[in-house]
Amino acid sequence: MGKHDIVNEVFHTVGEVAKKSDFISAGLKDQDVYSLFKQGYIERVRKGYYKLAASDEPKEELLLSKLMIPGIVCVESALFYYGYSDFAPREWTITVPRSYSRTVKAIQEKVPVKAYYVQNDMYHLGEATGTFNGVTLPVYDRERTICDCFKYRTKLDNEIFNKAINAYVADEKKNLANLSKYAKEMGVYKKNDECNGGATEWLILLHPCSHGSKIKLPKAAEAISSACNSSARRNSCADWKNPNMRKTSS
Repeated sequence: MGKHDIVNEVFHTVGEVAKKSDFISAGLKDQDVYSLFKQGYIERVRKGYYKLAASDEPKEELLLSKLMIPGIVCVESALFYYGYSDFAPREWTITVPRSYSRTVKAIQEKVPVKAYYVQNDMYHLGEATGTFNGVTLPVYDRERTICDCFKYRTKLDNEIFNKAINAYVADEKKNLANLSKYAKEMGVYKKNDECNGGATEWLILLHPCSHGSKIKLPKAAEAISSACNSSARRNSCADWKNPNMRKTSS
């Protein structure tokens, strides 16, 4: 099999973008890859990544799947994916560990990306997968996305934030138990929503049976609170039997 045939076979196997190591595994040598690049048979997408010169420019989703490792679709892009926002972001919003800033800068040369940097211990919380234009990408689930909306409240447009909360409340696929779990782990239940006039804490927000005290909730808090069905209320009330929980809410 000739070198061109090997290259074609690699792209047929791995898709429109191939790593240099893919060619090496298929039997080519470093100098072969370099020679094919110099000949113009393959083009460099980024250092170590190539496409067939005769092929179209790879779609952004494919480039993300190949180049943005690690990286999880989040916040604005995730809201649009779940139908919680009708605003198509001009750039992909991706969460990455803090140590990967160079990776982000490198991919921004090919794909418009806005990065949210997080600590490693929070990176995988709520990670799922989704299909974007035929390409599978990691994306945070609904509950992590809503928690991120509160975490990055000051960075979001008011209309986008409010629509997202209302859409989540109406979503039959929502999981309030996970929402509460993530909120606690991320610490967002401890933060007051200052942008909405000093609202209640996340912990109170997610435990509706605690609302005997007269707390003025913001619209977003009221929306999620009212979404708790009778089953969720029973479960949440059981949590409040813990004295430490009650102390937190006071």
